[in-house]
Amino acid sequence: MNNKPGLIANYTAVGVIAAHTFASLVTVGEDDTQVATANGTGLVLGVTADVGAADGGRVDVVLTQITPVIYGGNLTRGEPVKSDANGHAVLAEDGDAVCGQALQTGLAGELGSVLLR
Repeated sequence: MNNKPGLIANYTAVGVIAAHTFASLVTVGEDDTQVATANGTGLVLGVTADVGAADGGRVDVVLTQITPVIYGGNLTRGEPVKSDANGHAVLAEDGDAVCGQALQTGLAGELGSVLLR
């Protein structure tokens, strides 16, 4: 699968954040330039790019288009995805906040491809 990341923005990591995982905004006061690994309960901003970051480090986040993401469960091409507690893509059920669509069939732990929504 050819990944074609679109808009990419740079943020400060809150906690360690791995490459190719879903990220969520962390707002402290009026500072909206921080992200953390998505935990499956809030809104997803995007997916971290090819390099993760240590706490306080800088990390690129892909906000649109097609990007690689680690699968947290077995996924079939075309299925809607959401983030699990580790920032990995898993099947979204009815009522879940969908953050993308699997573009490759893959197994848990594999690097797959997701069209971000």
